[in-house]
Amino acid sequence: MGRKCEVSTCANNEVKRNGASFIKFPRNPTVAIRWVQFCDSEELLADYEEHGDEVLANRKICSAHFADEDFRIRGRPDRGLRFGVVPRIVGTSWSGPPLVVQDQGYDLTFLNSKLWKTLMQRQTQV
Repeated sequence: MGRKCEVSTCANNEVKRNGASFIKFPRNPTVAIRWVQFCDSEELLADYEEHGDEVLANRKICSAHFADEDFRIRGRPDRGLRFGVVPRIVGTSWSGPPLVVQDQGYDLTFLNSKLWKTLMQRQTQV
């Protein structure tokens, strides 16, 4: 099985990467759970709750879900993320511009599918 982004709304993978690189889940459990919640995957959340950090060992999120300033060197995903950064950009696999959830005042503690659809509708109306 090839690499794929764990974010439920993202289609980036090893073949269709759209210029994205893939970043491992953090080891810090406080940050890792926020990454899991951002992915909006019930399966990933259930696996994480049942098995803990071991399920994250081979999973990744693509760099498209992070802002340029989230990287150690601005805009250089190959140089790694700053400590404690949480993904915040959704909507990278659809035709519109990326939707930055944090900058619009939404709580990132859990981005569920219903909220995602609402955000998508609002973005396309603008």
